Amino acid sequence: MLSRKRWFLTTWGAIVVALASMGAASEKPGTSTRFSGTMTGQASAPQEPLSLWYRQPAVEWTEALAVGNGRLGAMVFGGIDSERLQLTQATLWAGGPYDPTRPEALEALPEARRLIFAGKYREADALVGKQMMSKPLGQMPYQTVGDLLLAFPSIEKVSDYRRDLNLDEAVASVTYTVDGVTFKREVFASPVDQVIVVRITATKSGRISFAAELKTPQKASVEAQGSDTLVMAGVNGSSQGIAGALKFQCRVRALASGGMSILIPRASRTSALPHLLETPRLPCLATLTPPAAQMSAAAVEMLKVPEPSPPVPQVSRMGTPSGTAIGVAFSRITRTNPRIFSTVSPFMRRAVMKEAI
Repeated sequence: MLSRKRWFLTTWGAIVVALASMGAASEKPGTSTRFSGTMTGQASAPQEPLSLWYRQPAVEWTEALAVGNGRLGAMVFGGIDSERLQLTQATLWAGGPYDPTRPEALEALPEARRLIFAGKYREADALVGKQMMSKPLGQMPYQTVGDLLLAFPSIEKVSDYRRDLNLDEAVASVTYTVDGVTFKREVFASPVDQVIVVRITATKSGRISFAAELKTPQKASVEAQGSDTLVMAGVNGSSQGIAGALKFQCRVRALASGGMSILIPRASRTSALPHLLETPRLPCLATLTPPAAQMSAAAVEMLKVPEPSPPVPQVSRMGTPSGTAIGVAFSRITRTNPRIFSTVSPFMRRAVMKEAI
């Protein structure tokens, strides 16, 4: 039986994400999850009967699976060699504070009444629309934070592909097999930690290598922090003549078990990891495990990124869980009350709140 708690997490996560992308393009440049290789086999249905499941990745936005906790949301496309998570946060709307009232509305009211009582409805409607309706007339639209993009080594053939959303546990999963190795990705939004978690595992060690980057239609920049964190900070967009005034921040942190995480600046992308990303865009976060990452010490040193200046607030570090995981944290930073919420671990640990400097 579907628990009320899990129903709430899944349903409201879907609603939050759906609002973010009404009218948006389903497949944006650089975010495609289309698989050009060969897919074989027929994956069996998941054990949980209350599941949505498919034997091919999502291409259109309406085909992706939603996870969320009421504040954070993600649409999971379930790509094979490229994965896309469209991210949302409940308070990220366009525009800024504004007063929609019309100063001349009260003065126009008697004339509007007179026209209505005189049966001149068309003239009354025009007057009300011109002098009494709010400005702007529409509300500010909901905005997307952006996309978390994961790029994996090129794959020519996969078998037994399946992506599913467990409606009882509110976990989206992707599984497939390549050369006898089964890969699995699990995505959920923790209501305790207020973080979206992506856990990536394989049945054989040394087979997980990927690069992660953030893209957004907002006015934002992506910076590297340490050896395992990307920080995207920006301002929301304008709408209907109301300038964007909401600052936001999104963090991606990788926790590698048995491997390493390195940050790759834009200039080093194509020369360092050609099998992961072909064209340099923004700084990216690469998680490498041997033997897929046979890199010399000199190459690793070349790819290191110095701490940004001035430094962004640090993410607390606590224990590393087994497997490779990515934690995505969000914060809204207002001009009157600047606070940054950062996660100490994406696996069921309390969030730590720090004052922004």
